[in-house]
Amino acid sequence: MNISIVTTAQECQNMDFSHRVAIVIDVFRATTVITTAIEHGAKSVIPMRTPAEVAKADPNSFRHPIVRGGECNSLKIKGFDLGNSPEEYSHKMVAGKDVLLTTSNGTLAITNAANADKVIIACLRNAPAVAEYLLTLEQDFTFVCSGDEGKLDLNDCLCAGLIINLLAQRSFVDMDDLGTMLSRYAMQCGNNIMSLGIESSHVKNLMTLGFHNDIIYCFETGKSKVIPVYRNGKIVKL
Repeated sequence: MNISIVTTAQECQNMDFSHRVAIVIDVFRATTVITTAIEHGAKSVIPMRTPAEVAKADPNSFRHPIVRGGECNSLKIKGFDLGNSPEEYSHKMVAGKDVLLTTSNGTLAITNAANADKVIIACLRNAPAVAEYLLTLEQDFTFVCSGDEGKLDLNDCLCAGLIINLLAQRSFVDMDDLGTMLSRYAMQCGNNIMSLGIESSHVKNLMTLGFHNDIIYCFETGKSKVIPVYRNGKIVKL
């Protein structure tokens, strides 16, 4: 399998993903939110590019009741039901509903990668499950690290490196230089990615804003077996 890496959502805006599987990662916090919402019974998560798009959405145009969620500058958007903290997306809040979600980086990355053969949503919580699924596919992969406002995000890259390592344990992997570097960094962390990832600027900003529970939750690795997949404009359970 051939593996390539994209480091920001913006980088893949006009990229051709034909004949490739895109694995979109936004550990803090969009893909962790999405995985949690699907795990807790959301019918779908619908990624939208702007808060205005979510705010103007007509509830009558969806098959199920809707919940509006997301963030701007890491904070909950005024008038929305939920922010971007994964534990807000409880069974009580999202089960049986369509979640309309907009975030600064993750939802942009997902929609930018929409022309891939498959778009898989990954985070640390479901990374081992995603790796197991990818091993069943006979295709090439592009890891789309969503980044942080157009800049590389350390934890997205470490998550990609972890999944690459899990793949390499079971199959031959041909990767670019960045993939090799991320693999080595993730390997050095062993079972404690938090030991390095907590030093990232994104995490430090979330700490400043008081999102300590989010940080702990998002760093928990292998806690979920759910694999969300984006198809036809919606993210659903594989």
